[in-house]
Amino acid sequence: MDSLASDLSIPFPSESEMFIACITERKARMAKVYVGNLAGSVTSVDLVAFFGRAGQVRGALAVSDKAGVCRGFGFVEMADAEDAILAISLLNNTELNGQKIQIDRGSLGGAVANGAKHSARRKAPTVTN
Repeated sequence: MDSLASDLSIPFPSESEMFIACITERKARMAKVYVGNLAGSVTSVDLVAFFGRAGQVRGALAVSDKAGVCRGFGFVEMADAEDAILAISLLNNTELNGQKIQIDRGSLGGAVANGAKHSARRKAPTVTN
């Protein structure tokens, strides 16, 4: 048994590798924004185009029902936290498809606060550049 265990050497990450992984994950979370008060006609493609004015967009999701109508909220992941901050400062309280939108930091916090906790957990395809 000892020889089998020694043959199955599992590489464990070093402390510095774990630290870098944690920082990278945190930066990715900081680059996500919640978008609320979306019109029913808004699509993920619309979000990518709209947020592209503030920086590089990694992906976007306009949460929709089975009929394809936007449920009024979505999520956008910018390239980095700086682009997310810029998007919030430039685009919050501006109009998209005829409705003034609200943008907040974080991925699920805004959705849960607005009563959409169940649909926000559903996995749906995202549009990326």
